[in-house]
Amino acid sequence: MALPPRETLPLPPPGLDYAALRRAGLARLPELTAAWTDFNEHDPGVTILEQLCYALTDLAYRSSYPIPELLASGGRDPYRSLPGPARVLPSQPVTLADLRKLALDVEGVRNAWFEPLPSALPGLTYDPWENALFFDPGGAPPHRQPVALRGLLRVRVQAEAGRAADEVADALNARLRANRPLGMDFTYPQVLPAQPLRVDADIEIGPVADPRDLLAQIYCALDEFIAPRVRFRTLPELLAQG
Repeated sequence: MALPPRETLPLPPPGLDYAALRRAGLARLPELTAAWTDFNEHDPGVTILEQLCYALTDLAYRSSYPIPELLASGGRDPYRSLPGPARVLPSQPVTLADLRKLALDVEGVRNAWFEPLPSALPGLTYDPWENALFFDPGGAPPHRQPVALRGLLRVRVQAEAGRAADEVADALNARLRANRPLGMDFTYPQVLPAQPLRVDADIEIGPVADPRDLLAQIYCALDEFIAPRVRFRTLPELLAQG
């Protein structure tokens, strides 16, 4: 008499099989550890392995769901559960443009410029005979080769009107030191002094309510033309510009 075929359930995915993960971990431990020989359940290391296996099964279980299911939040806006761009997108400054943006965020800074210096340490030389570096500010032997270190930037700043130059320079220097990229350094920020300008002009005006108000507008327009202020735009404005 032939027996009816037995229905068997498919094997769970490897990431959901806690027992299989535990066995694989216990089998791997002797290959990775030389002095660890007690792999019984009471051993703390085995307890840590079991916690790791449970975490893997939990991640495998959740990652098997579709993304819309993972983002569902009971009828509420699913994007509210996601971190915003301010937390996800920023990184440490990398380019000179990044450093300039960082400087412009410092209170009291109206504009900033970063200029690479040709050599960070004049007088540094390399001796190929001794395979060593030497500092020879007074002159080096002919066989030594000059070494030009790169990565030093000169920092120049235009401060807001009415702000103390020392306070602005100290605040900017602290911000740059806290975000200094690897292999890069800065000179102490130089706050540029105000450059007085004289404009000789004959202006013919029409009927206005207050000529002094018009004169103030002319001064503001000249100031923005000679030393334009950096414009900040919101995200909706940038999206509208494409």
